[in-house]
Amino acid sequence: MTCREERRFATKYSQRGNMMIASTDFQNFKADFQNAVPCWLATVSDDGTPNVTPKEMFSWDGGDQIVIADIASPVTVENIRHHPRICLSFIDVFRQRGFKITGKAAIIPSEDERFASLGKTVIRKVNGRFDINNLILVDIDEVSRVLSPSYFSLPEQNEEEHIRQTLETYSVDRLLYGK
Repeated sequence: MTCREERRFATKYSQRGNMMIASTDFQNFKADFQNAVPCWLATVSDDGTPNVTPKEMFSWDGGDQIVIADIASPVTVENIRHHPRICLSFIDVFRQRGFKITGKAAIIPSEDERFASLGKTVIRKVNGRFDINNLILVDIDEVSRVLSPSYFSLPEQNEEEHIRQTLETYSVDRLLYGK
């Protein structure tokens, strides 16, 4: 992304509501987005029942849209068809930080002529392991920072200390290496 695009992104989102992404957060947004797996997509049904589902295959175009692969999400797809307003959350689990995105989603069926071009990144990520039923195309309205409470209760900790604490708390070494 060029500096001009970065400024446009930061300007657009820093002017919306409170807690919008600041221009200094653009690189953090990009890094956290790339390090997040899965992201969490929230929708609502006709009767108001919330639905939150993990999404493993997603991409960001560097601008105003996020593309998510619908691999096995019939309830999510149906909810979006009736109520396109969504909330998407992605967290870098080791750094314990991320972003919340609100916006409007649209369903792009696999038969749609735009499917291949819009979904090229997620299609490459899937690499034939799963069938993609639809793409969920999210037009971003608002972006806000999400931080673990430890960022506020332990402000003296740097990023390395946050990562180390997270690895210890969740026994990552034991899970990975049997230690």
